[in-house]
Amino acid sequence: MKKLIVVAMTMAVAVAANASQCCWGSVSGEWYNVNGEDLTSGEATIFFYLGEVTASSTAFDTTGGTFVKSSGFDWDNWGYGDVSSDALVDLAAITTTTAGQAYSLVLVDKSVNTLDGYEGNYIILSGTSTEGTIPGATVSKFADFTNAGAVAQDSWSTMSAAPEPTSGLLLLLGVAGLALKRRRA
Repeated sequence: MKKLIVVAMTMAVAVAANASQCCWGSVSGEWYNVNGEDLTSGEATIFFYLGEVTASSTAFDTTGGTFVKSSGFDWDNWGYGDVSSDALVDLAAITTTTAGQAYSLVLVDKSVNTLDGYEGNYIILSGTSTEGTIPGATVSKFADFTNAGAVAQDSWSTMSAAPEPTSGLLLLLGVAGLALKRRRA
């Protein structure tokens, strides 16, 4: 049992040692939903992915990205995410502060825990990280995954659920049945 505890502690220290400090999210002077209403009251969620996230009219494709974290609105820094370089976060998925890491921020206009099965309005903000520095006796570096674009009423896209395959099949059978009945009459 002691060996298992030692192994678990060693793994936890290794993960913590490899985690790099970062800030992430979206900062903007404008936060409006698709109806032109204020988007700072906590009804929206932002998702942070390393890599590329895309979307169709019915679903998000997150296979090109690795989920890191999600967050709501931060009143202190007027943004979504952990956007302050004064309060950096350690995230296990962030292993380097090197610039040029591709990332995607997915902002949805609902308070949700996951993008799976999401229906509604969204914005995907993509970019590449920069390497920030905090001056001092020892210069500290951090990865910066922030986007500073305005979130305006006309920047949103809409996603709706795809119909279930069985619903489409039943509809097709019903129409075919009506056609056969009408043909016989």
